[in-house]
Amino acid sequence: MEAFSGLIQQFQFHTEVYHNARLCGNWKLEQQQTGKTCFHLVTGGRCHLSIPDYGEAILGFGDLILFPKELHHSMAQQDTQAAGEIEDTGLLCAKVDFGHSGVEMLLQSLPEVLILKNSETRCWLEPLLQLIVSENAVRKSGSSAILDRLSELIFIYSLRHFLDHHPARVSVLALYADTRLSAAINAIHTDPAENWTIGSLAQVCAMSRTSFANHFKSVSGWTVMQYLTWWRMQIALGQLRQGKSVSTVSYQVGYQSESAFSRVFVKHFGFNPGKTNRQS
Repeated sequence: MEAFSGLIQQFQFHTEVYHNARLCGNWKLEQQQTGKTCFHLVTGGRCHLSIPDYGEAILGFGDLILFPKELHHSMAQQDTQAAGEIEDTGLLCAKVDFGHSGVEMLLQSLPEVLILKNSETRCWLEPLLQLIVSENAVRKSGSSAILDRLSELIFIYSLRHFLDHHPARVSVLALYADTRLSAAINAIHTDPAENWTIGSLAQVCAMSRTSFANHFKSVSGWTVMQYLTWWRMQIALGQLRQGKSVSTVSYQVGYQSESAFSRVFVKHFGFNPGKTNRQS
């Protein structure tokens, strides 16, 4: 499995649609700052978006707005240009919950607000949007589950779209889009127990040790060993929550000493690995 897919699976996210309706008349939705991850997708018509201290925008059919951590914002009906007519607006809103604390790294790598226009995302969003519109029209058994799964795909595609179109943004997430470092990231994810060094990972990428270390830091803002430790701890937390013993997990993520693993784990998460299930 390539690294980005492994990252997505590690964070164990679940998407739930909490609003899916066609709005008409002089409507307005006011959302408070919750700090939760969510997105809105316009499934019909247009609407006016307002985000205090950020700006305003007109969203049309197929436009998507993603909040890594929801800010105070409002969405309202938008008059058409012809004689002040008001058209209905279809709006799907979904929240994203995560089963892993390591997701903070991913969320911090994203801008506070990510607006994806239909013209930019049509190649992947249009098929999903057609399925959503179709499902809304029939409302058969299983519709809610289907819409939740489609929303999960929208969230993953949105992350990949961001990676592909914002390569210059320095963040840990940017590592997954950097072709020069992809071999090293995949190697770390494939075999986290390996005794990796900067030199051995540089060799995997066919780069000199210095060039590799400098490029890694310039892309992510992290050192190579910071990332290696971070990823090992994400795997460790997931495996401990599955009920594996501390000794087994420490070995599987590259630590020969359980005490050394425990020290790093406590420093990373703030609690002893043996108490993981009580912290979940």
